[in-house]
Amino acid sequence: MTATLSETKHLGNDFIQACMYVDLSFELITPEIAKQMLEHNTSNYRKLTEAQVVRYIKDLVSNLWTHTTATIAFTESGVLVDGQHRLHAIARSGKSVWMFIMRNLPEEFADDPNQDKGKMRSVGVYLNKLGVKNATTAASAIRICYRLAVGASATRNGNSSLTDSQVLKCVNYMPGLFFDWVDAVSAAGSLKKVFAPSVSAAFFYLAACHNEAAAQAFFDVYSKRTDESSCHPANTLREQLLSNRKLIDNDKFFNLAFSAFASALRGESRKVIRVFGETQLPTGSTKALNNLLEILGTN
Repeated sequence: MTATLSETKHLGNDFIQACMYVDLSFELITPEIAKQMLEHNTSNYRKLTEAQVVRYIKDLVSNLWTHTTATIAFTESGVLVDGQHRLHAIARSGKSVWMFIMRNLPEEFADDPNQDKGKMRSVGVYLNKLGVKNATTAASAIRICYRLAVGASATRNGNSSLTDSQVLKCVNYMPGLFFDWVDAVSAAGSLKKVFAPSVSAAFFYLAACHNEAAAQAFFDVYSKRTDESSCHPANTLREQLLSNRKLIDNDKFFNLAFSAFASALRGESRKVIRVFGETQLPTGSTKALNNLLEILGTN
């Protein structure tokens, strides 16, 4: 799977000049005007969220709606780029609302992942737009890999999380192998009961970076595609996780999972997977995590 983002454009003089001619006004938006404005909602890649509209309607009819700096915004060509949920709520509630209106925005604002368009969106919306099938799992798995890469010290310093923009940057450079494992784990519905799909996807991706064939064989047993003895490390791992799910956090999961994977690589049988100190990552997995830090410029 290939996912690309258009290259970031530096602000040029033409863009700055265009922004200086944006029109801002404070207007009363009636239900009829709202309907007319929605006719210009012609290129919005975000689907309308009915629950969000209903929440807005409840505030409007209960007189709990407040005036904010949030605008209803249109580009130079007249396309609505901000406000579809609020306008739908006004049109359906029968209430009129005073709002700031922006017109003549440069067309760049029509597709800006950093723009606040009224309804808060997750990074998954943009990953879906890029063709990522299991966007939420992919974004979470990237964040999990990053936390694993920076380790406990960064967690203590509050530097263990990624912004949405950083996740989007990573998507440009993550190999197809990463998305293959996100899709494979997501498709194995029974694994959701074993552990969080995003955590499992991160593990199998990192294991595959070390030994792809061994990771696939381990996954086949772990997901019960292949019938092996109950003492196969993948079977033992799954049963331990199922029996102690509430007691195992992400760090302990990786410790157990990589211990089981190492045993499988050595052809061993295990009745119990034991945890010893820090998680021991194989060489290929460590290299993949270092590559992630290099992508983010933190290595």
